[in-house]
Amino acid sequence: MSDDVSELQRKFESRTSTRIRICNVVAKTKLDFPEAPNLSELAKVIRGARYMPQRFPAMYVRFSNPSVTLSLFSNGRMLMTGAKSEKDNDIAVRKLLRALRRFNCNPTNNSIDIEIVHMVVQCDLGFPIDLYALETELTPFNCIDYRPDVNAAAKVMIPSGGNAKIRVYRSGKTIALSCKTQKEVYESYLTMYPFFAACRQELTE
Repeated sequence: MSDDVSELQRKFESRTSTRIRICNVVAKTKLDFPEAPNLSELAKVIRGARYMPQRFPAMYVRFSNPSVTLSLFSNGRMLMTGAKSEKDNDIAVRKLLRALRRFNCNPTNNSIDIEIVHMVVQCDLGFPIDLYALETELTPFNCIDYRPDVNAAAKVMIPSGGNAKIRVYRSGKTIALSCKTQKEVYESYLTMYPFFAACRQELTE
């Protein structure tokens, strides 16, 4: 975690007394092979690998430490899911590369560039939210979609821009989607937290 992200994390947690939990860092990369890898044969010898082309045209490789699933296609494209951090994806890719090289399947890339597709993040704010009040607060910014007859959550975008979309539930639980970096996650929550706090709903007995 970079110093910038660590500072943003410290700032958010000190202001809110709650924590953000990264649930899934979805990423992709491309391995360059001299010829298409034989996924069927590789799946027989690589631990944790499965290949069922009748269901999906990629070889799955599941690692337990870190808990990441990689999907390798015959054209070298690869998708990573399940990681709890960007570092987890880096470690999982290096593990797979070592396994491939043991069986003479050697990518020619000088370096492997991993691109974050999006992150899935959860945060329990610790208090219920009046979603109607939140809608009133955010409507002038044109950044909220709340239709309780369709979805229990209000869908919130960040007024200042960015990729983040936060689903906010009356209970105070939130799920953020579409962020590409941890820095963007914390910046998005720091931007929106004052609105959430202003719409805190006091429970009556």
